[in-house]
Amino acid sequence: MVAGIHGAEESVEEGDLVWIRDMKHKRPLALGWACMSNEGLVY
Repeated sequence: MVAGIHGAEESVEEGDLVWIRDMKHKRPLALGWACMSNEGLVY
């Protein structure tokens, strides 16, 4: 697994509750709040 954000839904906005999952096994790893919108999360 490579550190970083590899994808995000287009509807994610700053302040939204988001969850982080393992890319390989699709298991949830963490919950948190987005600090920026989707445009800033993924290049």
